[in-house]
Amino acid sequence: MKILLIDNNDSFTYNLLHLIKSVCNNNDSVEVCSSDRITKKTLADYTRIIISPGPGTPAEAKKFHKIIRGYEQQTPILGICLGHQIIAESYGAVTYNLTRPAHGIQSKISITDHTNIFRGMQSHIMAGRYHSWCVSSENLPDCLKITAVDSIGNIMAISHCEYNIFGVQFHPESFMTGYGKTIMSNFLNINQQ
Repeated sequence: MKILLIDNNDSFTYNLLHLIKSVCNNNDSVEVCSSDRITKKTLADYTRIIISPGPGTPAEAKKFHKIIRGYEQQTPILGICLGHQIIAESYGAVTYNLTRPAHGIQSKISITDHTNIFRGMQSHIMAGRYHSWCVSSENLPDCLKITAVDSIGNIMAISHCEYNIFGVQFHPESFMTGYGKTIMSNFLNINQQ
């Protein structure tokens, strides 16, 4: 398996890389590439794409919309935090600024779909959050499904209804997140389940 981790200039990228490598097989390769160097052609050889967290907003990353849509049928994609928001917006969802940012907090997350990346997990997990933006559930496109929420109903995870495209608002690589390895392992093994 050839895995690409797209780095959105975030301090968590190398924690995420460590998590990915901890669940990979010895013959898997993981490469990190800065988001400003990514083109549609760059992605052609990868079997998994992970879009990292990062500063800024998904509106500043519109170039990813065509890239995600261009690879949706052939390559499983996982977006984390900003990456999750980028995926949502690429399918027409809207993001909004939270009244109270969720920076460095641990929250109880309710999983509403136990397939795919949440396979084999409990209905409630604790997760580390570091974000001030969230995907809106109002007018969520029909092609996206909410797969996890926080205690007040904010979207914490989505999946595409047809393709292996997933997003999590929380950070699976955080020490505050239970089941981070399970989530990553489930994603990397998505076609083999």
